[in-house]
Amino acid sequence: MDRSDLIYCDDSKHIVGNTELIFSPPFLHGPENVRLGYVIMTTIDDGEKRLLHASDVQGSVTKSAKEYIINQSPDILIMDGPPT
Repeated sequence: MDRSDLIYCDDSKHIVGNTELIFSPPFLHGPENVRLGYVIMTTIDDGEKRLLHASDVQGSVTKSAKEYIINQSPDILIMDGPPT
């Protein structure tokens, strides 16, 4: 069986072929002062399109999450909204 390495991706960049994978620093899982933990956003850039997957940030409810998303300049954004 082949062996794989386990790496922590928080706040890192990785190149796979011609594709850049960018992992955000940890962001709150929802509003500030709510103890839900943290999540990592993922940006995938193949040189033609840039996709940002912002799962479980519950919309851009924190200023830091909103600024990160804007600074990544995604062509495509996949993001959930606040809970209803």
